[in-house]
Amino acid sequence: MPDPTTLPPELFTQILSAAVQPHPPTDPNPNTARNREIEREYDFHSGTNLAQLSQLILVNRRWHDLCLPTLYAKYSHNGARHSYTSLWRFLRSIMRNPRIAAMARGVSIGNWGFYPDVLAEDDGVRGDNVQFSKGDVEMMRRAIRAVFNPRGRDWKIVDALEARILDPRALSERDYQPLVVLLLMSLPNVETVYLHLPEGYSVLRCVLEEALRCQDESGELPCLRHLAHLHLLAEVPVYGFEAGPSFWMSDPALRLDEIWPCVYFSGLRTLALYDLETEGIAAFLAKNSDRICRVENLRVVVKPTATCSSAGVHALVNLPQSLAEFSICWDHNLRSGEPAPEISVVEVWGALQKHRESLEQLAVFYNVHELDKPTPGCFGSLQTFPRLKRLDTHLNILLDGMTTERLAPFRLKDTIPESLDCLFLHPGWVYETSPNFQATELQAMVAERRRSLKHLALGDILAAPYYSQIKHSEKTGDFERMGAAGSEPYPGLWTLCKQAGTQLHVTSSCVRTYVLGPCEFHKGGACQWLWRKTWNIRADGIQRNRTSVERLPKPVPRKKTKKSRPLPLHTVAFTDHTGNEAFMVFKNGINAESSKLPPLFPLVVYFTHPNAIPSPDAADLGGLLRAIREARINSDFHFRLDVYFLPGAGEDDCKTHYLAERVSRADYEMLIRDYNARVFQLKSQRGSHSAVLGDSSHTQTTTHLPGMAHSHPGLEPYRGLLLLCPEANWRDGAQRISCLRFDKHAVGDITDYSEGEDQNNEYCNAPESTTLSFRIAYDSPKSGDDDEETIGDWLGQSTKDIQSAHRFGDIHARAAGMAWTSW
Repeated sequence: MPDPTTLPPELFTQILSAAVQPHPPTDPNPNTARNREIEREYDFHSGTNLAQLSQLILVNRRWHDLCLPTLYAKYSHNGARHSYTSLWRFLRSIMRNPRIAAMARGVSIGNWGFYPDVLAEDDGVRGDNVQFSKGDVEMMRRAIRAVFNPRGRDWKIVDALEARILDPRALSERDYQPLVVLLLMSLPNVETVYLHLPEGYSVLRCVLEEALRCQDESGELPCLRHLAHLHLLAEVPVYGFEAGPSFWMSDPALRLDEIWPCVYFSGLRTLALYDLETEGIAAFLAKNSDRICRVENLRVVVKPTATCSSAGVHALVNLPQSLAEFSICWDHNLRSGEPAPEISVVEVWGALQKHRESLEQLAVFYNVHELDKPTPGCFGSLQTFPRLKRLDTHLNILLDGMTTERLAPFRLKDTIPESLDCLFLHPGWVYETSPNFQATELQAMVAERRRSLKHLALGDILAAPYYSQIKHSEKTGDFERMGAAGSEPYPGLWTLCKQAGTQLHVTSSCVRTYVLGPCEFHKGGACQWLWRKTWNIRADGIQRNRTSVERLPKPVPRKKTKKSRPLPLHTVAFTDHTGNEAFMVFKNGINAESSKLPPLFPLVVYFTHPNAIPSPDAADLGGLLRAIREARINSDFHFRLDVYFLPGAGEDDCKTHYLAERVSRADYEMLIRDYNARVFQLKSQRGSHSAVLGDSSHTQTTTHLPGMAHSHPGLEPYRGLLLLCPEANWRDGAQRISCLRFDKHAVGDITDYSEGEDQNNEYCNAPESTTLSFRIAYDSPKSGDDDEETIGDWLGQSTKDIQSAHRFGDIHARAAGMAWTSW
């Protein structure tokens, strides 16, 4: 066989790239294999088998020379996993061998901040240090002068810069800053940089400012001249004894003023900013208005603070000469007692007018607390954007509030440009519109276009099962089960899209900002999938903070918070389908605390001890609710406990009772639809939002039990979810509770066939039921794992799709405001 190294370099590189791909997962469990594929996507080095490449370069000199560029094409340093020593060794290698330095095309660096107070107490890093020799320091000095050549320049400027970078104290105390700055300066051909920025690191800014001055004077950058794609995130800090509210989960802010010169680098085309603090951006960008920004792809995730405003966003959007892609995500309200951020849809629309002739992709998304109205205003007609190909946004951003009081002066079909290929819509906030409003708008938009859409995606988790089933039925020819799927959520839309040649995909949108697997909804650039190549560094930073604080010999003081008035506990007795007494236990939100209207969503609990007594006090049901609510469940998630007592019952007995009880009760999703229709009817009659909220004349004359959950989005393929407590009082014994998931007979109805056969196999191969055991409260005994979850922790993560699919708090508060006492 001829030696592959004799092939032309271009052909050899293609063959090598295919040959050294990591081995595909071979686990027979499709779920495990799929998870491993996702893990590979999150690997910065994915697509490159470093172990194989390291062996190939040892074959002979020619193999060494041809494989080395692929081996060094990407470099990643994660301070939470990699040592300070390893960073120095790599830096030393590239300073000694410029040929290797020139091979690097991509860099990802994070968790490199310096926290001396914590490090002094951390035995885990005490031995990880470098004693720099005079020769090492001199080599670093030469590297600086090789970049900022003082010929024709003021020596004093270079000397001052050198002194700041090679600060003796920083070099002696394990401060990463000198090494990271030198690393970025020493990679002449790097094109893509993912950088997690610690707070207050001025040395890097000084270097970048000097580089920008060189570009202003000579037209060329002394370093990073090939930088085209820059992705910036704030580093998760490590807190010491003064730890504040972010003891477990830090939420840092990215400040552009710490790295602002980069936005004016002549080669930069992509700028992505995560959790950006916009305060002050407009001012310092105005000071550099004479400079040119050539960014074409701008992605901004605005940090939710009371100081963010439209001025900073407007300045950022107007900064580039011409944008081809733009994404933005922000929070409209804080719900923390502070003023709401002042970012308006109308002002974002105004800022985009500069890029009408160039914009090809647009993603605009904002989060609104469920008890608040969407921010007023909407975009104008997007038909003035002749090159727009992809649009990802809220339906109400296109059509305003979609209520009887607020509606855009045009229809959906009138604003979507003919150039558009792909439309991704989040249809939320339509509770006060006609029940057919969305379907009518979408039908007209699909039917009346001269140029058909290639792809239409709707983020509607409730409608997804129907469209998944119809796709499966058309694929297999099995139409007998279509009747069981019910009526089409968007009547006629499937047929219209099929006739137009438009691929229709209805699924759960990126309801969580952070989605682990592939996600076609960008959520204004905030979707974790878009940041996957560097997200593991952020996750490790959160864990590093937690681990480092736990190592400290002193307890970390919690931030003192003002105590709020406790919400009243409601315990309502009812009779189940067998005639036995059961209880609903719940606390209502601040706006409905005195109402006895139960929350819509139930968590079903069974007490099965032989001596279990149907008594709220004997079982401490109030304490059980409190233990679950105190865990990591979103405080805005409104749920109730439905508690049954079956002394001596086993799992099968509880399942049988649950299924029979579910048959006797309505589906809470049906109650939501009834509520929406009721509100629309009242608003049409009275024409006033305030009149509806204050309406007590339509109080219900009949009382019936609230609905049960007939499905659990996000917990597929199971439709049943039970919590089983084996004790008479949950505080007795080991204080553990079992979570039982079962009832997968309708697996075909919930499978999303657009996700491929692996996803289908995962559902089909799942066991008939699964049981997990959790401790109940944070002070419950642990089974050995220090990081063991409580049932509340697990529920908080597992019900996120359910929480986001419905505005439970909004619906409940409005119904309580109308003096409803039952559903």
